[in-house]
Amino acid sequence: MLQNQKYFEDKTKQLGSIYAAVNHIAKQARKLEESYDNKILSSEALTWVMTGEEPKILSVLKNIDKKRLTDEIRTMEEYLIYIDDLDVRYAVQDSIEKSISHKHLSYTYNNVEDDPRKARIRVLCNMIWQNIYLLKKEGLTYNGGRI
Repeated sequence: MLQNQKYFEDKTKQLGSIYAAVNHIAKQARKLEESYDNKILSSEALTWVMTGEEPKILSVLKNIDKKRLTDEIRTMEEYLIYIDDLDVRYAVQDSIEKSISHKHLSYTYNNVEDDPRKARIRVLCNMIWQNIYLLKKEGLTYNGGRI
């Protein structure tokens, strides 16, 4: 594990104790694990802290996340086909895509300036966002892929 002993020695000197250095490195590894929803192993997180090299599994996880995003967008498109106003449709689509990437609901009005159409965008975004959220919460599958 101590492939990069210089890092460990520097932390030991900085913190004044081997135990403090081990504790510090373990905390950093736990933070990495939590930031990736515990999808990386503890040993991978420790190695990442010690060597600075990102685990190879993260590139696989990023591809899986892109597939989930695609599944969510398909869900959204099933709602969008009923919207006749193209400006509203594109604003709703942009809002949901931005919301998915930010992991919270946000609105993008694009070129829509009048209040009734903005309200329609918000209502439609809320409907679609709640559906995506409920599907995730229930752990249901949609369009053949797990959301």
